[in-house]
Amino acid sequence: MTTGEEGKQHGESFSVQMKTCPKCRTPIRRSFRYGNLVKKTLLDIEKVKEKVQGDNNKREEHKKRAREAIEDLHEDDFITREVAGGLHQRVERIYSLQSLSSFRNELTFYRSAQLLHREVSDGAEAGDCGDIKRQLELVLNRLLNNKQPMRGSDQEIDEFAFELERLELSLQCRKVQRMLPKLSNDKKKAVRSYVKDLAFLMDGTALTKEKRDKARKILEQCRQQCNGLDLSITQRQTLVKAVGLSKGHWFKCPKGHLYVIGECGGAMEQSKCPECSARIGGGRHRLRGDNALASEMDGAYKRRREVLPM
Repeated sequence: MTTGEEGKQHGESFSVQMKTCPKCRTPIRRSFRYGNLVKKTLLDIEKVKEKVQGDNNKREEHKKRAREAIEDLHEDDFITREVAGGLHQRVERIYSLQSLSSFRNELTFYRSAQLLHREVSDGAEAGDCGDIKRQLELVLNRLLNNKQPMRGSDQEIDEFAFELERLELSLQCRKVQRMLPKLSNDKKKAVRSYVKDLAFLMDGTALTKEKRDKARKILEQCRQQCNGLDLSITQRQTLVKAVGLSKGHWFKCPKGHLYVIGECGGAMEQSKCPECSARIGGGRHRLRGDNALASEMDGAYKRRREVLPM
């Protein structure tokens, strides 16, 4: 028999009634007759739950990684404690492995937004990304609004993703424009034509798959003309995922060329940059003073390391 008192303790409503047969709903006053049937039904339910929810160990591992990703975002001052708390509550309410995988993809989306915000802020300080920064802040205000949090629906995530990608492509376009003074006259004329074709990125309309593909194609043509153009955020994330190291392992030489330090991420020896032959690395877990942490790769800008005197 169930009682309403148990439900009240959890804010739920229960009616007072006898246990019923799981097939015909007839009240069961003795369990001898239905014992085997109840056990079989419960066993079937457990099998279905295991198939839907996935292996319990895998589910807990996904939850653990999701919690760590949330804390990383909070420690990097990208989300407030209130927003982090809301995300933690969502983790605890998820029971299927598939839903946890989708949620972790959503957290990757938050990380992309963080990296884009940092890069746009640097560009705004340089004086040519103020309009992109204002539009990005409008998106982030909605994304990180704890009073009206994201529902996590596929449509909502797709809309945010397209808008962030539009701003990222716009940022790439600004980087191309910065390269113009360094180009020859022939290349300068071609690149200006490409930039003109990218005007639709900032015309106030939503980005579509067709527009995105067109912009990517044009920017790739620009990349061929502009030696030294930075990797896009998507390309960086793909590279970081392929290497498979945790945060704080990516560094750059005095001229900005990227390299990785394995093991614990501490510099134990010096070498030469394969791109420009500049000295890279360090010693005794201390980085050379003219090298730097490549925070734009994995967001590890808070990692503090001693540097070797130059």
